[in-house]
Amino acid sequence: MAINSFEKIKQTSRAILFEEFDVEKKSLYDLLDDDNSNPLTEMFEDDVENRLVVHNFDEFIKKFAPKVYEICTNVDGNPQFIYTTDVNLAKKYNGIAQDITEHVYYRMLEQLYIEKGSSGQSNLKFDDKDILEMLTPKQEVEDAKDIRKKLQLTLEKYNELKSKNENANEYAQQFIEYRKKIQEKYSQSQMSLLPLAIEDVKTKIEYLDKNLNTQSSIEDNNNAFTTAGQLVFNSSGTLVVKEITVNNDEQGTEDKNITSQNDINNKIRDVLALDYDSSSKKDNEFIKSLVLSSYAPMNINNNENKTLAEIEKEREHYVELKHMYSSVYNQSKQAFINEMTTIIEKLLGVKIFFDHATAEGNNLENGLLVTNCKASKLIKGNIKNKFEKFIKDRGINQIKNKIWFAILPAIEEKDKIEVESNKDIDPLDAMGPLDVQKDDETDISDKYLSFSAAKTILEVLDKSKIMTIFNFKGDKNNGFTGLNVEYISGKKTQLSGVNYEHAVYAYPNFTLIRERFVDSVDGKLKIPGVYIDAAYPAAGLLIGSQQIKYLEKRGFKGKLNPNNVCVHVDLEEDRIRKNLLTKFNREVTLRWSQDLKTEINRDKFGFVFCSDEVYIDNMPMKNAYVYFARTMKKSSRGIYRPIYRVLTEDFIRQYLKSNSAIKESTMTKFENVECNEWQVEGKKNNSKDYVNLILRPDEKVEYDRENKKLKITFNDDEAILEDIDIDSEE
Repeated sequence: MAINSFEKIKQTSRAILFEEFDVEKKSLYDLLDDDNSNPLTEMFEDDVENRLVVHNFDEFIKKFAPKVYEICTNVDGNPQFIYTTDVNLAKKYNGIAQDITEHVYYRMLEQLYIEKGSSGQSNLKFDDKDILEMLTPKQEVEDAKDIRKKLQLTLEKYNELKSKNENANEYAQQFIEYRKKIQEKYSQSQMSLLPLAIEDVKTKIEYLDKNLNTQSSIEDNNNAFTTAGQLVFNSSGTLVVKEITVNNDEQGTEDKNITSQNDINNKIRDVLALDYDSSSKKDNEFIKSLVLSSYAPMNINNNENKTLAEIEKEREHYVELKHMYSSVYNQSKQAFINEMTTIIEKLLGVKIFFDHATAEGNNLENGLLVTNCKASKLIKGNIKNKFEKFIKDRGINQIKNKIWFAILPAIEEKDKIEVESNKDIDPLDAMGPLDVQKDDETDISDKYLSFSAAKTILEVLDKSKIMTIFNFKGDKNNGFTGLNVEYISGKKTQLSGVNYEHAVYAYPNFTLIRERFVDSVDGKLKIPGVYIDAAYPAAGLLIGSQQIKYLEKRGFKGKLNPNNVCVHVDLEEDRIRKNLLTKFNREVTLRWSQDLKTEINRDKFGFVFCSDEVYIDNMPMKNAYVYFARTMKKSSRGIYRPIYRVLTEDFIRQYLKSNSAIKESTMTKFENVECNEWQVEGKKNNSKDYVNLILRPDEKVEYDRENKKLKITFNDDEAILEDIDIDSEE
């Protein structure tokens, strides 16, 4: 009977993500910080499962995506918008909560990732103009136009029926519903009122310009006609000025029409003002005026004759208003982009992880544990001891709930603050500065993880046998175009102290968008470079490759033994590489230089993504692909060890520990039965090209009874497992 490794080892894919998303939600730090908590209990495990584990991106967003708050405030007499995820600040200044994933900037970047990945084009050739247009307020303007046109028509119909003493309830209800829609609009975002207000002001200025050009000739010729204007909405809800040129004899009739139209607008203004006052927690005259001018604009230029000076003064007022509106709009857009880019990068990173770790329509089988706190918080003070107990238990002691992988993204390239030497200070100077001992793992950056803290975390996770994929925070210098020989050799030196067999350095990072300037309302918006941490797709592919169903959907149906775990799947093999491509485009047209490849190939450094043009089985790789998948531990030959080999060793440890006790008889059976069957399967089924063989034909496991060690031999490498506790036979 074939051995089913899943009966002993339930899974090999559970992962933990060290990142902070929403400080208002529970975090691993909070659970550990509870005085009554014990990280080694089932109760604690249940708490972790319910609060911190997610199985797909939608569940992650519901649990951890922070609300972004829009605050309209006043700075030096001018309106200004700020954006924050700080709920206390939002409460203080009456902020409006928004779903960050519904914001146009997030949706634009998400769409950019999707379309670039399917384009087959480099970053330089990919045309992103249509996507960048999402930042323009076209749809917001069109929606508002539609509502205000319907609002006016509904009230007109309501008044008409009421004047005839007919039932107008249908239109009354419609009018109320449109009012609710308007209220909902500015309750979700006040800034969204500005684009329409700007367009309306431009219409008024154009009309006044026309008046300025014609008024002189009318006065000079003593014309019997007078020019009047009335603001009306056309069939699409666009504000236009209806020009009325009437004979003085007909003026009375036209006056009545204008008065009737003004009455409609005034009634709408009154009811919208009432709606605003009743819904707003804190009065804001700027926003109130925007609401009223957008949905019930007041007329300019009634049928009174005005002098050139009066028209010029009126025009000057609207030009100033347009400038102010445009300034506030651009400031608000820029404020959101500046404040929210970092959190959006993190959210998209998680989306990209799930895109690579799950097959279409599937959940991540064993979930992702999200710490929702900075990793540095878990290695300080009293928490450090609890955290290490938790990680050791989940990494080494557990079978079913073992954590196999960790994601540690966005590490600072170097610590930003260096402690100055105090060599010249007398340590016994009573009046000198205090020598305050600081935590070595102090988080240097407000946004990202310090390198010193990262090294401590990597050491803890390595001791707990958790494969940790990490990367340095993405920027223009560590993407595909920024890599050079000096950068790689520098990273080898910097990471020489991180020679852990369970640490995996992923690079290069992916560029979602380069720093850009895009057109806005009467100005430009600066879009910063947006980057995706390489650890997310690297971890996604590694974790995905541990799941049978995932591999079946990625083209390996019929090439999988359903009884075998997938620890031996090698992402560097062409047959794996071509089916487990990333969802990122090949970013650069030019190939990496030979010198750069030589530096990487010398010792096969890191988990490397490549976008050079390459063919496998005469088919071009259209997306970026895995080049090397290595840990930070070198073999005796000076080559960084493949990830799959370390995972295989970890699997064998766990497999043996799944027994109630490991005795000499256990080891004999393991070597002569289980290992033998894996070896036989490897030889027998090699023709079937199984991708998840536990042992390949040229690999073996041998137990050294004299020294009580287990030796695993790979084709060009071997590992000695010394940490297996053998109980003496009774």
